[in-house]
Amino acid sequence: MNRFVWNMRRENLTTVPKLFASGSRTGYRVGPGKYTASMTLGDKQAEVSFEIVPDPRGDQSASYRKQQQILGDLYDATNELYGSINL
Repeated sequence: MNRFVWNMRRENLTTVPKLFASGSRTGYRVGPGKYTASMTLGDKQAEVSFEIVPDPRGDQSASYRKQQQILGDLYDATNELYGSINL
C-alpha cells in the first residue's frame, strides 16, 4: 500500500536563483476548514473530502479566516514578485 502524508502546508514559495533571503521558503500552514484532495494517474482520478478541525487545546476564539486571508495575500504577493524576477 502506498501512503501520502500532507503536512498541511501550501506549496513552497517560488525560488530565485542566487537570492539570499533569511527565513524559510516553506509554504504556510492552512487553517481549519474543509478541503478536497485529488490524485491523478494517467486518465484515472480519485478525490476525497476532509476537514481540518481546530486544536481543542487552543483558544477557539481565534480568527482563523482573517489569519488565512493575510497569509494567503502575503504568499501570493511574494510568489508573484519572485516569479517576475525569474522571467
